Amino acid sequence: AAREVFLVTDGRPCSTRELFLAMRTVLGRPPPRMTPPMWAFRAAARAGDLLERLLRRRLPLDSETLAKLSDSSAYSSEKISRMLGYAPRWPLAHGLAEMRRRDR
Repeated sequence: AAREVFLVTDGRPCSTRELFLAMRTVLGRPPPRMTPPMWAFRAAARAGDLLERLLRRRLPLDSETLAKLSDSSAYSSEKISRMLGYAPRWPLAHGLAEMRRRDR
């Protein structure tokens, strides 16, 4: 599979939000109680756009970056299963917990 890029999942599609919440759970952290309003992020991104034009250099937050961070992605291992016969051994929560255990 030279020059191929694969996503590896537990066999079911997973959203960015699901992945985020699963990682928090494994780390023993509850789901966030509050999320800043999207209008605040949009305003900061527009300010980043303006500053980028003035400074003529890329900043950490602009409209393009916000779009990438706020769009929900779905991760699927269908390609690696089809091309290489990949079959998951554990569900996501178990795999994350195992990574956490090995990191300690």
